[in-house]
Amino acid sequence: MRVRVKTILVGPGPSEAVVAIKTRADREEEVIVDKGQSEDDILQVWPIGTGAEGQVLVELPQESTSGNRRVWIDEREVA
Repeated sequence: MRVRVKTILVGPGPSEAVVAIKTRADREEEVIVDKGQSEDDILQVWPIGTGAEGQVLVELPQESTSGNRRVWIDEREVA
């Protein structure tokens, strides 16, 4: 499954980028990924389950900066 993300920062390493994923609570989770993982502001994630009102639980490719490995997103964020 692919979701839309927003690139926040190129770095901290030469081949890394920090991207933000919009969660169901209109918060953003920031994740450090390899630049190649987030081409065109699209990131591959793994669906875990579905919830009420079009919500999807996804597993991130890396732990977010806040320590989360899984987050709930709105299915409208799926690319």
